[in-house]
Amino acid sequence: MKLFRLIPSLFICLASVAWSKGVPNIKAKTGEPAIPELMGGCSMNCTFRWEVEAFAVGSDKASKVIALNDETLSSVWTAPGGVGVKITFSFPKKIHPEMEGMVPFYGLDIVNGEWNEESWKNKARVKKAKLYYNGKPHSVVSFSDTRKWQLIEFDDIMILSGDVMTFEILEIYPGVNKDAPVAISEFVLQGAH
Repeated sequence: MKLFRLIPSLFICLASVAWSKGVPNIKAKTGEPAIPELMGGCSMNCTFRWEVEAFAVGSDKASKVIALNDETLSSVWTAPGGVGVKITFSFPKKIHPEMEGMVPFYGLDIVNGEWNEESWKNKARVKKAKLYYNGKPHSVVSFSDTRKWQLIEFDDIMILSGDVMTFEILEIYPGVNKDAPVAISEFVLQGAH
């Protein structure tokens, strides 16, 4: 009887390994301290804005998220549970013809968790995430449990109209309360230069 209970878990584990085969693992680099005075530096914003949406676990309905790319640390995005939540970064549907396929996208910077020092440990933080580009697996990223900027670097992707990167949360560092929502204070998309 116990064997039959193990078979679905074993199948999920093997499917996960096969599905991730060939997808690079990236360890996010710990960067500078995240401080309000240094927000709004050079990034993909120099060329064009992108939109951010979040999908709750098991939902195909997105909600627009402004807190994740508003160039401020005081706003924070949270989601109950966290594991399985997807965040999408959508590039403009119509890029100027001279820029089409000419703008490089080569990284993401993240302030993981609720930035405020007093409440940072209260909320969950992202431990591991999977990135997809236009629906295809791109990489699996591991994060440190720190309030500093974390930098994800990858080979240049030349952006086309309507391209989308998806950030799917796979694992979390739990908050003080194990039911605490996962929190992210800011994302910065790196590229354009």
